[in-house]
Amino acid sequence: MKGSTRFVLAIGVFLVLVFILQMNMPRQFRWSKSFHHSDDQPFGCELFDRMLTASLPNGYEVSNRTFATLAADTLAHGRSYLVIADYLEDFDSLTITKMLYLVGHGSKVMLCAMDWNKPLTDSLELNTSYSWFSVSQFRQATDTVALCYRHPSADTLQVLSVPELLTCRLVDRPMTHITDSTMRTTEDGDTIVDYEWGRVYDEPRYQRDTLLTLESVVDKVSFDDEGLQEQTSVADNAVMVHYSIGQGDLYVCSLPLLFTNYGMLEGYDGFIFSSLHLLADRPVVRLESYMQTSAMWSNELSPTRHFLKFPPLKWALRLTMLAILLFMVFTARRRERVTPVYEAPRNRQLEFIQLIGTLYHQRHDNADLVRKKYRYFAEDIRRQTGIDITDDSDDEHTIRLLADKAGMEAAEVKAVILRSRMAGSYDGPLDDRSMRAAIDEMNRLLMRIQE
Repeated sequence: MKGSTRFVLAIGVFLVLVFILQMNMPRQFRWSKSFHHSDDQPFGCELFDRMLTASLPNGYEVSNRTFATLAADTLAHGRSYLVIADYLEDFDSLTITKMLYLVGHGSKVMLCAMDWNKPLTDSLELNTSYSWFSVSQFRQATDTVALCYRHPSADTLQVLSVPELLTCRLVDRPMTHITDSTMRTTEDGDTIVDYEWGRVYDEPRYQRDTLLTLESVVDKVSFDDEGLQEQTSVADNAVMVHYSIGQGDLYVCSLPLLFTNYGMLEGYDGFIFSSLHLLADRPVVRLESYMQTSAMWSNELSPTRHFLKFPPLKWALRLTMLAILLFMVFTARRRERVTPVYEAPRNRQLEFIQLIGTLYHQRHDNADLVRKKYRYFAEDIRRQTGIDITDDSDDEHTIRLLADKAGMEAAEVKAVILRSRMAGSYDGPLDDRSMRAAIDEMNRLLMRIQE
């Protein structure tokens, strides 16, 4: 088996082992709030919707319709509608009007959210003590609060322990009016009017009562036989409020995170069915068209979202992407290019030597030529024989070795070496005959050594 084949098999076995290990590892949950009917994560609603579909006696379904379209459909009147969201942002004046129209004509609506927009708080004269939900704090939190509710099959008050981070209190939203005004003069001599604003609790626009509260106000809340609070004012720690509007009912709950898969699996199913028992006397429809999560807000801030809102910009974006795709397809092909013809580099060493020779001839510096020749002569002898003739500390031994290499008399070699050293260190003027004689003498010794 080749080495490459063994390597491929090893990589394949490794990938299979990694896949098996990943399949057997504990599943990591995603704690983002989606409330979507196909999301099986803790704060999704897949299990929640399946349980309600199988449990509610008059039917349960999930729809993307809005209150505006439902109000125009007479067949949709008289049903129960459930809205679960983190923030009810899309409730504008038209939506609120159509919702109240449905409620007034006999429908039931339950709004479950932790925060609302201003039109909704103004219409219901109610607000939430909202605090931002943090997943990291929720996983480490140990603080709990007691949720008080009445089970439909029991006459006693039920108390359920709930993580405090999942709760959000409903409070009265008092109207603000000018209660007094005074005139005063500033240092510049200008006369201004100071207004005193006061928070006045007017009579509620709709009849309302508290259904669910937290433990801190249990002693202040009394329930009648139907599980409703007898007093009409809303307690500060209420988590579910009931409005009686026309022929229908409107319920506002501030615990949307319990109406999820997490609530079903963590023991809050009794509370969920007790709350939805208020809607279960007719078909229940959960509206997903008003869900607003942090992921949706991020999508709304995307520049692409602005292009997709307008048909001309949408087509411009599509044509741009198509043009880029076509450009990539047609320019990715291999292009045939003419191979340039390169000439073989010419050997210009002879021209360089001629140039150097011409320069020396023009300057007529024979002594410098002899000095350079001596350096090359000494280097050639050192490279061929390993003898350094520039070192005169032991001339007798050096000359004897060099004479053996060249096959010459030691006296003759000594005379050549001494004359070459003298010519290599001479700085005065040198005629042509002396220059040629010194160079020829060094060349003859090199020729003898090479033989």
